[in-house]
Amino acid sequence: MQGRLDITETASTVAATTLLEHSDRATEMPASLAGHQRRLGVLCVLQAVPLYAVPPIHLITRCSRVMSPPTQAIVDWVLAQATLAAVSAGCAPGHGQP
Repeated sequence: MQGRLDITETASTVAATTLLEHSDRATEMPASLAGHQRRLGVLCVLQAVPLYAVPPIHLITRCSRVMSPPTQAIVDWVLAQATLAAVSAGCAPGHGQP
């Protein structure tokens, strides 16, 4: 039997840093952010391979709400980058993958 994972999920860098400063927890964050926190002397960065799979991240918004132009621009940019990455990896439709 596997023990329960004590996980707190947050998108807030401030909340994650506060939890780290006042507990014995660890966190995952983008390497650029971890490097920034290390340079400030706030965090110690450890290289680790996660023991679990991270599900895909999706944009979540109310379906009845029209996205603002800045939000739509971000969504368009992310989708374009994902398409470019898929084409480069040979995974885009029409490039040998379903």
